Amino acid sequence: MTSRRSILKHCTLVILATGTAAAKDEKAWLDGKVIEMGHVAGDGGHQVPTATVVIYDPGNASPLARKQVWVITADAYIAKTMVPLSAGTSFRGYRTGETSQILGFIVIRYLDKKGREKGDDHLIIDNLSAENVP
Repeated sequence: MTSRRSILKHCTLVILATGTAAAKDEKAWLDGKVIEMGHVAGDGGHQVPTATVVIYDPGNASPLARKQVWVITADAYIAKTMVPLSAGTSFRGYRTGETSQILGFIVIRYLDKKGREKGDDHLIIDNLSAENVP
């Protein structure tokens, strides 16, 4: 006979797996724009190119979170970037991966040569105030 605890455990795993699968298929791509380009000093004194970006989230319940400004690395974090960034560039993206160690990533959408939706991960360096952003 199956115990109540094992049934609950199984149901919990099914719910978590289903939620993960749905999250992979449905990305909440938000509108974004590059405000300016810059750089920060990296380890050893070399310059790391950065982009200041704003992400617009008009459906957010918090009025303060409807416009978020982030400084990100201008080159993709893991692989060669497929998204050229320059001041004024509009894009679709979302924020992900925040941990206790890092602020996370901005994933910027692009289409590969076969037309499949992909995303470049750009490491978030800092968050800024959105008060004077258009």
